[in-house]
Amino acid sequence: MYKRQVGVDAYRIAEDPGWEELLGSLTVVLDEPCRVSDEPRVRELCARARAVVCRNLGAIELARESGAAFEVAAPVSATNSATVRWLLDLGARRVWLPDELADDQVRALVDAAPAGSCGVRVAGSPELMICEHCLLTAEGPCDGDHAACARRSAVRYLVEADGTRLPVSVDVWGRTRIFDACPQDRRGLAHALAARGLGAVFVDTVPVSGWVETNTSPTNPETVTSSRMG
Repeated sequence: MYKRQVGVDAYRIAEDPGWEELLGSLTVVLDEPCRVSDEPRVRELCARARAVVCRNLGAIELARESGAAFEVAAPVSATNSATVRWLLDLGARRVWLPDELADDQVRALVDAAPAGSCGVRVAGSPELMICEHCLLTAEGPCDGDHAACARRSAVRYLVEADGTRLPVSVDVWGRTRIFDACPQDRRGLAHALAARGLGAVFVDTVPVSGWVETNTSPTNPETVTSSRMG
């Protein structure tokens, strides 16, 4: 029997209030930064969302305090089975393995971790980093009104010295997300790991997107694909 689960990045909820009324049925992917100013909103999301994905140790602590169902993803970096088990012991229901792990490292971790406890991105553009400042200020001064900034609605790239174009997205808090120019494709690896205990796969078709999860049987991992409202 299949159970569909929908999730979305926290910054997209801030962008589109239409998500707010759906929080009780969503898995919310919390932001990488966790400043003191972020704490009230993180606590609210932990209390209202169906589950959260924590991307820093501060968010894990807030999720535990609130009793929220939570998962863990990079930059909380689980590169060995001891770390995976430690995060599971803290209460995580799943640990998403870092994108930069080689295929043989992923196989070893899935084999060593409890069945169903690990998730892996198999397609899409990984998020390389988040900057606390807005890179769009390179085009001119910032007026401080990030929500109304017309620059944010246009496609932007960070161009490296060799010409590589990295997609850039700026949120309502003025934080910049930089994505890899080359999407991953690990579908073959995921298929091979399905019978070896892989718990979930993530297929992202749009860099700045929400998640859609489909729960399946223990030998058939969850499929997580990107989704947008509207």
